Amino acid sequence: PDPGPVAGGTYLKLERKVGDFATVGVAVHLSMQDGKVERAGIALTAVGPTNLRATDAEAALAGSELTEEAIREASRLAAEAAQPHGDTRGSEDFKRNVVRVFTERGLRAAAEAVGAAPPRAAAPREGPAGEPVTTEAALDATERHDYFSGEETVAGVMDELEEKPGGPDGGER
Repeated sequence: PDPGPVAGGTYLKLERKVGDFATVGVAVHLSMQDGKVERAGIALTAVGPTNLRATDAEAALAGSELTEEAIREASRLAAEAAQPHGDTRGSEDFKRNVVRVFTERGLRAAAEAVGAAPPRAAAPREGPAGEPVTTEAALDATERHDYFSGEETVAGVMDELEEKPGGPDGGER
């Protein structure tokens, strides 16, 4: 079907190395009309016996405004639709969590592409299952240096590693 004039989507893939089979893959597509989701498509790869559609998540979005709450609920439903098997690439819980996170990111990216991105809410103090959310300030207070800020390029990661105690080779400086 014709997605209409206001549509966008993205595909997110977790892989061990470039060109590898997906550990988890999430494709998201949105068609918008009058500020609401006309149609949503959410497909999952590598988390079931075949590729899956997160039909409950798609249905939850259809006809609604794309709010933070709608994104979180659709992401939760997409994670529920996954049927992952634990293996050397990750446990079932890990893969479900990646589906949830990638669905959130994909929905935000698709919404931004069509100019319908919701305002970002402040980060919650607890995650979806009640687990604590670790903030950069909390990590700084513990003097831990084994985390990353989410750099998106190899150069950015290497620059960040250079700034951390021990540098990229882990040696003392």
